[in-house]
Amino acid sequence: METENRSWKGAASAFRARGEMDKLVELLRQAADAGDAEAGIVLAKEYFDLRQFVNASDTLIRYEKQVSDDDAEAHWHIYLAYFLGIGEVDILEKWRRGVRHLEIAAELSRIPQLLMEVASYYENGLNGVPKDLALAENWLRKAAETGNDEAARRHRRVTSKLRKANRLGDGTRRGSEHAEV
Repeated sequence: METENRSWKGAASAFRARGEMDKLVELLRQAADAGDAEAGIVLAKEYFDLRQFVNASDTLIRYEKQVSDDDAEAHWHIYLAYFLGIGEVDILEKWRRGVRHLEIAAELSRIPQLLMEVASYYENGLNGVPKDLALAENWLRKAAETGNDEAARRHRRVTSKLRKANRLGDGTRRGSEHAEV
């Protein structure tokens, strides 16, 4: 996780709660301009909520490039931004990029719910992500290693499905198949 100053978060929550959107946008813009890429990504989401779609897209593009590889929170916000529909690329590309950022956030944070969310994309072949039980099993194993009971149950279930697919020799790669969108 980034260790830089994220003092803008408390003030941003207060401005949002009071409906002071002009102050919120200015706060986020200042924090982003001072080098906090996460603030820039949150700013993109706020522009989207304000129906300023061009600003949202431009802001996401600008600050996504500045996000540190080890900033789980910023990657989480980028995932959310793409799944809101922010950006100028087609929807499948937004989903693909979003899932990649979710994977980074999950890997860095080791939060079981995020790890399981990644697994769900691969287990079910969601939003253009190819169904791949081996990748789903890998993400669920990581989640189960955190001690999460739900993750452990899901890991056992997917492992069983993967073994069955491999025994049947169904011709699919590692128990995978491409899912429909």
